[in-house]
Amino acid sequence: MLLEGVDGGVSAFHERLAAIMAERGITQAELARQMGMHRVTAHNWYWGMTEPSIEKLIRLRRILHCEWDELLGR
Repeated sequence: MLLEGVDGGVSAFHERLAAIMAERGITQAELARQMGMHRVTAHNWYWGMTEPSIEKLIRLRRILHCEWDELLGR
């Protein structure tokens, strides 16, 4: 998913997700466990193959302890 930032630049959700996970030391398997989903789903988000629903984004934000702007690139 490409989201337009406030500066007009475009950044990919999966790149931000990967960076946040790396900063917090969270693996794809750990994220999947905390989200209550299959590891393949986390893998697909991480590599940009699929994107989370808004419900999953809400939970993801809580698990990663990040602001919307950080997660969505605003």
